Amino acid sequence: MGPSSTAELVELIEVKRESGVTLTVLGFGVGNLNDAMMELISNKGNGIYGVISSPETASRYVEERMLSSFNLIAKDLKLQIEFNPDHVTAYRLLGYENRSIADDDFRDDSIDAGEVGAGHQVTALYELVLAGQEIPSSEAAPEIEDGEPYLGPREVEAADLALVKIRYKEPGASTDDDALEVSTSLAPDAVTVHLEDADPDLLWAVSVAAFAEILKNSPYAKSEALSLIGSYIDANVGGTPDRQRFSQHFVTAKALLAP
Repeated sequence: MGPSSTAELVELIEVKRESGVTLTVLGFGVGNLNDAMMELISNKGNGIYGVISSPETASRYVEERMLSSFNLIAKDLKLQIEFNPDHVTAYRLLGYENRSIADDDFRDDSIDAGEVGAGHQVTALYELVLAGQEIPSSEAAPEIEDGEPYLGPREVEAADLALVKIRYKEPGASTDDDALEVSTSLAPDAVTVHLEDADPDLLWAVSVAAFAEILKNSPYAKSEALSLIGSYIDANVGGTPDRQRFSQHFVTAKALLAP
């Protein structure tokens, strides 16, 4: 009933969004879900999307996620990292490829961005090639993008590795309201030389991302690394239910993917 195409839904949702109405999208069942459409229209509606595949996942959604989707703590949140070219030769963002915006749009507060609910966590991972290191190569890898030299003012300090900037609006802010901005820097000596010495949460995030790279047949991923990934997962699973469930699924998938 009513608009059914993705374009029609987006047009309607964008209008309603301006009135303060947000949209959360849930797909029910297993298979035959239009994941791309659910993600797009929930993004346009300043909401989130998820999949309810069983009575258990329905209960977990109600207990763990539903209230956080109702209670936003920030809207139109944008994150930008400025790497110091004296310390970083190249970088690659893992995931979030479809959420990128132009560098110059970071401080354009009219640009729609992501929402963060109470209790939500957002993790963005970058793979870095530091000065003096070789860029990984693979026959299947895309060509390295070397953008035009940036001629604007450099905000990262000469002694820092990177500057992380976040802009966001208060939950009730309008499109025309100014955003708030916070930032923090990372020094070169903060980089851990050996991965096993990293923070447990970072090790967990890296393990999940590395597994995702294998699942999507990334040219930089190797299925031979499954055992190493599994060791990091086992060491950092802890008592978190989500991590325990992921660990169980990983064991099942590993048996099917192992060379």
